[in-house]
Amino acid sequence: MPLAEFCLFSLSVMFCFHVLTIKSVLPPLQGGIIDQGFTGFMLESLKKPRGFLVNRVAKTIGGENKVTPEVILKCVERLQAFLTLTLETLKAEFPGHDLLSAFRVFELSNVKGDGQSKAREDEFLERLSKVTKVHLQTLKNDFKELQPIAMYERRTGATSNFEAWRKALLRVKNRRSLSSMPALSVVLQHYGSWNGLCSYWFALA
Repeated sequence: MPLAEFCLFSLSVMFCFHVLTIKSVLPPLQGGIIDQGFTGFMLESLKKPRGFLVNRVAKTIGGENKVTPEVILKCVERLQAFLTLTLETLKAEFPGHDLLSAFRVFELSNVKGDGQSKAREDEFLERLSKVTKVHLQTLKNDFKELQPIAMYERRTGATSNFEAWRKALLRVKNRRSLSSMPALSVVLQHYGSWNGLCSYWFALA
């Protein structure tokens, strides 16, 4: 999965985990996940007894007053423990997650020109300029000039966001000197490296 798409996906997953761990139990065991989705459906289903066989022995699950608040609370506490562990594992496996999120600025599928999107774009570019130690205003100027070209490349056959930006940068460099857009070149090299696509940049060395 390309880096920009991975960041969007992982942020969505982390938000869902946060909701599940923080808001899954609300007195008196209502709201959160208790009344919603598959959990709500199963709790409703378990109000009626359901029979089945285990090694030819009849068993019953559910029934009136079988799923008590104490049982639900115990299950939810176990769920919270597993989700908390999952979040800590995600943070450990991706310690630079905040930095990875800044690469979302190179996402091309949903570019908007509103003020809120511009503010987020400036925030991401500022973070990337600090990490890569390039001049912020130069990076902003390069980005503003190259983004429409990258969007065109994405629409006309580039297989990924990174490929679109790479083609756009090569297009500009072929028209100018090889040293054009030095700030954006450095940031895109980091973007490619995080994507595991370092070899793409040999042609630009």
